[in-house]
Amino acid sequence: MKKFSLLLLLAFLPLLSLRAQDADSLKFPPVSLGVLLQNSLSGEHMHVQETYLSTNAGLGVEIGGFIDYNITPQLSFELQLILALQGLGHITREKDELVTLFGMDIPLYFVAAFPIQKNRLRFGIGPFAHVTFDAWNSSDRTLVTPYRQIISVDDITGRPRYALNNYYGGIALLAGWEFAIGLQINLGASYSVMDILNYEHAYNSFDHPYKITLGLGWRF
Repeated sequence: MKKFSLLLLLAFLPLLSLRAQDADSLKFPPVSLGVLLQNSLSGEHMHVQETYLSTNAGLGVEIGGFIDYNITPQLSFELQLILALQGLGHITREKDELVTLFGMDIPLYFVAAFPIQKNRLRFGIGPFAHVTFDAWNSSDRTLVTPYRQIISVDDITGRPRYALNNYYGGIALLAGWEFAIGLQINLGASYSVMDILNYEHAYNSFDHPYKITLGLGWRF
């Protein structure tokens, strides 16, 4: 773990040193904060062989904030904390379930900004992590969704194993326009490289969540 931390620090040192070498480093704040409000369209890239199970993408709403560490006026790291309420249609042989998910997204972007007059065009890429706090059916909160369906118990810890994992992570992309007053229009996309399918014998099967977001931001 110490070796990994050292390698990570060495990898970021050239970027961090850009701020010290930049002649205008004293002309912009090292850290800035902001808030986000956005709509989402989320679904799951899924293939299950053992049983008929698929999903339809659903709409959602998200609210959160961000903190930027500015390396130069054009380069920064942006950490976002997003509370997400999203809909998702799980389709099985028996019935169609409109599932509501409540969770948090934590993306970390490396952002490049291109000034256009007094405004900025921004592009970002980086990893993200997600955790689902709860999942329920919109008409019957007691319905057992795939996120809460116990399929087995861990032999070592005794903890239940659910049909779908409530955490995952992957790659996130960001594109946006920021006005000089701080108002932002942002478009985002994310795809989980982690497979959340948790069936014991789900050979040649997978489930990768994805999301597209569109919304507003405000930098203080």
